[in-house]
Amino acid sequence: MKALLLLMFLGVSGAQEEVKSCCSASAEVSDDLPENSLYQVEIDLKGQDGQVSSLSEFRGQPIVISMFFTSCISVCPQTAKDMLALESLALEAGAKDYSLVLVSMDVKNDKPKALKAFAERNHLQNSRIRLFTAKTPSDAKALSQILALPYRLQKDGSYGHASGLILMDKDGVFVMKEPRLAADQGPMAKRIAELTGVQSDS
Repeated sequence: MKALLLLMFLGVSGAQEEVKSCCSASAEVSDDLPENSLYQVEIDLKGQDGQVSSLSEFRGQPIVISMFFTSCISVCPQTAKDMLALESLALEAGAKDYSLVLVSMDVKNDKPKALKAFAERNHLQNSRIRLFTAKTPSDAKALSQILALPYRLQKDGSYGHASGLILMDKDGVFVMKEPRLAADQGPMAKRIAELTGVQSDS
């Protein structure tokens, strides 16, 4: 299966161990995409307005992506803050035409109403950050494995999960990852600006 080449896709510590069973979501892959592109696997999403779309619709511009769930009270709100900080710094750096995406792994509970409430609680309404829920559990699992952001359902119904903001280029090829919460988003903002055509001063 050509999508298994995505096992080489992230150059991050521990990624190989986390993605060995990757790509349970079946899809036809595209010959005009790099073999290590995120978009080689079709992953369906449901947005906060109820629309169903494909992750591949973001192809054509850089994308920063992470995973979350709306009832999370610690890691996920901080991830949202980190994306807001990144957006602000990217604007200062002159970046344009890029996407910021958060995808919930909680397929059962994170319906459009929950996504909207999370956006309101975390002041995302006026940002470019877009919230989605994976359409199916297999879509959620495939995405988490590709991104090396594993998660596990806990006995209390919450999720234990890895965190991190991951930047891909316009073809869905890995550029960099910031795994730390509340980290300096300046380096990633600079790379976004460069990917959108802003000349670096360095």
